[in-house]
Amino acid sequence: MTNQPISDLEPYLGSIGHVVIFSEDGEKYLHVHALENQGNGPQASFETTFPESGVYKIWGQFQKEGNVFTIPFVVEVP
Repeated sequence: MTNQPISDLEPYLGSIGHVVIFSEDGEKYLHVHALENQGNGPQASFETTFPESGVYKIWGQFQKEGNVFTIPFVVEVP
């Protein structure tokens, strides 16, 4: 691991990245693709609307060198 930004992401299932989002209570679910035409990283932008305020767990999936990796996030939506 180099701790350097990744600039060679590959399309995974037709997108440079995917995220799955669950509400804290597990009742709400979103699947969001990265915005189109972003290149290969190191940034990947996503856009969605959260159904309500609260804490959400997000898993981002990306592909590099044929390997898919998943990164977890937690966000609080005001």
